[in-house]
Amino acid sequence: MKDLWKIYRLQAYENDLLYLREQIGLLDPGKELEEKKNNASSLLKSGRDRQEANNKRLKALGFETLELDKQIKTIEDKLYGGRPVNSKETAQWQKKIDDIKKKRETIDEESLTLIYDNEGLVDEIKKLEQDYQLVEEEYKKYYSLYEGQLKDLNSRMEDIESKKKKIMESSAEELLKIYEDTKMNRGGIAIVALQKNFCTGCGMTLSERLLERARSRMTLEYCEHCGRILYWEGDKGAAQQPVASQD
Repeated sequence: MKDLWKIYRLQAYENDLLYLREQIGLLDPGKELEEKKNNASSLLKSGRDRQEANNKRLKALGFETLELDKQIKTIEDKLYGGRPVNSKETAQWQKKIDDIKKKRETIDEESLTLIYDNEGLVDEIKKLEQDYQLVEEEYKKYYSLYEGQLKDLNSRMEDIESKKKKIMESSAEELLKIYEDTKMNRGGIAIVALQKNFCTGCGMTLSERLLERARSRMTLEYCEHCGRILYWEGDKGAAQQPVASQD
């Protein structure tokens, strides 16, 4: 059969496409590195958020300290402003001053703790920034490589899809139907090559009569054992010419 080589080539293209799809599925876009980058980013954000929260709290404590200082001054003005006060009032105001000063001491302690924490955060954040930059660069390089591999595989698939389309457009509908039906009934493999005197689909030896008919390429022949279409590539298994140059 004159156009038998076309479905043999069609099957090869389909196998190539299947292989390339599997290769695309096996590509790693750098999930581990991306997770590592996200973790580094999260740690850096956490450090910066903590520093910002400390600064906000220090600012609030500063305003509170000013307000307490004003209250102390107001009370002291009453105590020492020259207006006569009795001992009871003096004791009450003095107690109030003491209470305010205790509160101020608590604020000072908290402020000092926050200042110390921020001092440590400066170095910590700097280290986290360096860690993030390193892993980000590593991820970018890896992802760039992944994109290149993906682009190459997709390009090869497009090329094969184009060749497959030409084969199908130039093949008889009847032959394509036979190919598709055989493929469906034979585990996805419709046509196999002859090698010496056996079928490469099932590995079984073929009769001389069938071999002669298959090698003549005059008719469509099937393996006596597995039922697949037989194709003889020639004594040297020479490659076929491009679709455009064959009839």
